[in-house]
Amino acid sequence: MSKTHDYFRLVDLNPAIGGAVIDPRDPRALHFFTFLADGQHIGLASFTATSGRVLYSFDDDHQVGGTPPLPALPMPGQVEVHGVLVNAAPPGLQEARYTELHERRSVRVWLDPSQVPPTGQAVEAFVKAWAKQ
Repeated sequence: MSKTHDYFRLVDLNPAIGGAVIDPRDPRALHFFTFLADGQHIGLASFTATSGRVLYSFDDDHQVGGTPPLPALPMPGQVEVHGVLVNAAPPGLQEARYTELHERRSVRVWLDPSQVPPTGQAVEAFVKAWAKQ
Protein backbone atom coordinates (compact mmCIF):
# COMPACT_ATOMS: atom_id res chain seq x y z
CA MET A 1 0.00 0.00 0.00
CA SER A 2 1.39 3.40 -0.91
CA LYS A 3 1.29 6.36 1.43
CA THR A 4 1.44 10.00 0.37
CA HIS A 5 3.22 12.65 2.42
CA ASP A 6 2.44 16.33 1.90
CA TYR A 7 3.88 19.51 3.38
CA PHE A 8 2.56 23.03 2.85
CA ARG A 9 3.46 26.28 4.61
CA LEU A 10 2.62 29.87 3.78
CA VAL A 11 4.96 32.23 5.60
CA ASP A 12 5.39 36.02 5.77
CA LEU A 13 9.13 36.68 5.61
CA ASN A 14 8.69 40.34 6.63
CA PRO A 15 6.25 40.32 9.56
CA ALA A 16 5.52 43.49 11.54
CA ILE A 17 6.25 41.62 14.77
CA GLY A 18 9.54 39.76 15.06
CA GLY A 19 11.29 41.46 12.16
CA ALA A 20 12.27 40.27 8.71
CA VAL A 21 13.68 36.79 8.14
CA ILE A 22 17.07 37.80 6.66
CA ASP A 23 19.33 35.07 8.02
CA PRO A 24 19.13 31.51 6.68
CA ARG A 25 20.00 30.25 10.17
CA ASP A 26 16.91 31.94 11.65
CA PRO A 27 14.58 29.14 12.84
CA ARG A 28 11.70 30.80 10.93
CA ALA A 29 13.63 30.24 7.68
CA LEU A 30 13.85 26.44 8.11
CA HIS A 31 11.09 24.24 6.72
CA PHE A 32 11.73 20.65 7.77
CA PHE A 33 9.37 18.25 5.99
CA THR A 34 9.74 15.32 8.48
CA PHE A 35 10.04 12.99 5.46
CA LEU A 36 12.25 12.61 2.40
CA ALA A 37 10.42 14.67 -0.24
CA ASP A 38 10.47 13.54 -3.88
CA GLY A 39 9.42 17.00 -5.08
CA GLN A 40 9.35 20.55 -3.83
CA HIS A 41 7.70 23.77 -4.99
CA ILE A 42 8.70 27.19 -3.62
CA GLY A 43 7.14 30.43 -4.76
CA LEU A 44 5.95 33.92 -3.99
CA ALA A 45 2.33 34.04 -2.86
CA SER A 46 2.25 37.83 -2.45
CA PHE A 47 4.86 40.51 -2.37
CA THR A 48 3.47 43.93 -1.50
CA ALA A 49 6.90 45.55 -1.40
CA THR A 50 8.20 47.10 -4.61
CA SER A 51 11.63 45.48 -4.44
CA GLY A 52 13.34 42.54 -2.86
CA ARG A 53 14.39 38.98 -3.45
CA VAL A 54 13.65 35.74 -1.65
CA LEU A 55 16.54 33.28 -1.39
CA TYR A 56 16.35 29.56 -0.76
CA SER A 57 18.69 26.71 0.03
CA PHE A 58 18.08 22.95 0.23
CA ASP A 59 19.83 20.66 2.67
CA ASP A 60 22.86 18.79 1.28
CA ASP A 61 22.33 20.19 -2.20
CA HIS A 62 24.60 21.83 -4.75
CA GLN A 63 22.34 23.22 -7.44
CA VAL A 64 23.74 24.04 -10.85
CA GLY A 65 21.77 26.13 -13.25
CA GLY A 66 20.98 29.46 -14.81
CA THR A 67 19.98 31.50 -11.78
CA PRO A 68 20.57 35.24 -11.48
CA PRO A 69 23.76 36.42 -9.72
CA LEU A 70 23.46 35.55 -6.07
CA PRO A 71 24.16 37.93 -3.20
CA ALA A 72 26.73 37.24 -0.54
CA LEU A 73 25.29 35.85 2.68
CA PRO A 74 25.69 37.72 5.96
CA MET A 75 28.29 35.15 7.03
CA PRO A 76 29.78 33.53 3.90
CA GLY A 77 30.24 29.79 4.00
CA GLN A 78 27.39 29.06 6.40
CA VAL A 79 24.58 28.29 3.95
CA GLU A 80 24.84 28.05 0.18
CA VAL A 81 22.19 29.88 -1.87
CA HIS A 82 20.61 27.58 -4.44
CA GLY A 83 18.05 29.91 -5.96
CA VAL A 84 16.44 33.33 -6.03
CA LEU A 85 12.79 34.32 -6.39
CA VAL A 86 12.40 37.86 -7.71
CA ASN A 87 9.41 40.12 -7.16
CA ALA A 88 7.91 41.57 -10.36
CA ALA A 89 10.03 39.24 -12.49
CA PRO A 90 8.92 37.09 -15.42
CA PRO A 91 6.80 34.14 -14.17
CA GLY A 92 9.68 31.64 -14.19
CA LEU A 93 11.65 33.64 -11.63
CA GLN A 94 8.81 33.88 -9.10
CA GLU A 95 8.77 30.16 -8.32
CA ALA A 96 10.88 27.04 -8.44
CA ARG A 97 9.62 23.48 -8.84
CA TYR A 98 11.71 20.34 -8.46
CA THR A 99 10.10 17.02 -9.37
CA GLU A 100 12.82 14.65 -10.57
CA LEU A 101 15.92 13.36 -8.81
CA HIS A 102 15.59 15.95 -6.07
CA GLU A 103 15.03 14.16 -2.76
CA ARG A 104 15.30 16.61 0.12
CA ARG A 105 14.32 16.75 3.79
CA SER A 106 14.19 20.52 4.22
CA VAL A 107 14.56 23.95 2.66
CA ARG A 108 15.54 27.34 4.06
CA VAL A 109 13.73 30.42 2.74
CA TRP A 110 14.70 34.01 3.64
CA LEU A 111 14.87 37.58 2.34
CA ASP A 112 17.95 39.00 0.66
CA PRO A 113 19.40 41.12 3.50
CA SER A 114 20.57 43.80 1.04
CA GLN A 115 16.98 44.45 -0.17
CA VAL A 116 14.72 44.27 2.88
CA PRO A 117 11.35 46.02 2.37
CA PRO A 118 10.02 48.36 5.08
CA THR A 119 8.71 46.58 8.17
CA GLY A 120 5.21 45.25 7.77
CA GLN A 121 5.17 45.11 3.96
CA ALA A 122 4.19 41.49 3.50
CA VAL A 123 6.45 39.11 1.63
CA GLU A 124 4.55 35.82 1.59
CA ALA A 125 6.26 32.73 0.26
CA PHE A 126 4.91 29.20 0.08
CA VAL A 127 6.76 25.94 0.52
CA LYS A 128 5.28 22.69 -0.75
CA ALA A 129 6.84 19.24 -0.60
CA TRP A 130 5.52 15.76 -1.32
CA ALA A 131 6.55 12.11 -1.40
CA LYS A 132 4.93 8.82 -2.25
CA GLN A 133 6.09 5.71 -0.47
